[in-house]
Amino acid sequence: MLGLKGFVAAVLGGLGSFAGAIAGGVILGVTEAMMAGYISSDYKDAVAFVLILLILFFMPSGIFGKGGVERV
Repeated sequence: MLGLKGFVAAVLGGLGSFAGAIAGGVILGVTEAMMAGYISSDYKDAVAFVLILLILFFMPSGIFGKGGVERV
């Protein structure tokens, strides 16, 4: 589970950015804490799965990652 959360934090911030990975970890931690406080602590570990799906679906390069432009 720790490896999954680390991977989610790295993808969330962008794989090429060290500061982005730190920001992704903070965002993941705050989101998990809010989920445990407001909804239920049973769903705290599910936050990582939902975040990785949302980030990979909407922003595959992460928050601080560079968007890839492919020239043909």
